[in-house]
This record gives sequence, C-alpha cells and structure tokens, in this order.
Amino acid sequence: MRIPTDQLKSLSESRLLEAASEDVVQSIADVLDIVPVKAGETIITKGERGTDMYIVLDGRMRVHDGDLVFAHLGNGEVFGEVAALDAGVRTASVTAEVDSQLFRLDQDSMQELLRREPGAATALIRMLCV
Repeated sequence: MRIPTDQLKSLSESRLLEAASEDVVQSIADVLDIVPVKAGETIITKGERGTDMYIVLDGRMRVHDGDLVFAHLGNGEVFGEVAALDAGVRTASVTAEVDSQLFRLDQDSMQELLRREPGAATALIRMLCV
C-alpha cells in the first residue's frame, strides 16, 4: 500500500522509526493499514489477546485500566508493539480521546517484515529498549 507523502513523513518521525533509513520506513509503510477511530472508541481492551501494534498518525489516545490513566499518547507514539511480536494478553486498555487515525501493523505482517528487512528489526529493538 502506498501511503501519502505527508503520512509517510509522520511515520518516519514516529518513535518507532525516527532513526530508520528511508528504505526501512517505506518497507514498513508498505504493510501498514490506516485505521480511523472515533473519540471514545476502545482500540485495545485489557485482558484480551492481541496481535496488532499501532502508531498514532493523528489524534490522542488514553492508556488506562478503567478510570486509572497510565499515559496519554499523541502523534508518532506507538502502542501494542509487544503483542505484534508475541501474541499475549493486553495489560491495559487504549481508548481514543478524539477522532484519530492510526497505522496498524498485524503480527503476521510484522513477522514477515522482520524476516526480510533487518533494518525493521533493528528499529523495533531500538524502540523496545527505550
């Protein structure tokens, strides 16, 4: 999938890919889906199994357990990355605070990408270590 230039720029500036080469960013962009979400929509629910990771393209997310808020995420920030590597139970819920757009990468696409693109693996490992 070819994403528009402005969205590709946002992706390259995300926490996941800020140090990645243009080729790596394009390889990852090619396997992403763009997901629109409405304010109040829950993207991840604590306790469910997950296999997708997300990058906030535009918007604001709340990471929470009921009323207890752990963090707010904005443009370029990543969530759900561990589940994309190894499907597991989600440890928190993530809900859109405003109408938003997300990039989504599913586990199968990520595994294939990591097999064929070492630079993507390096970018992901770097992000997980921060």
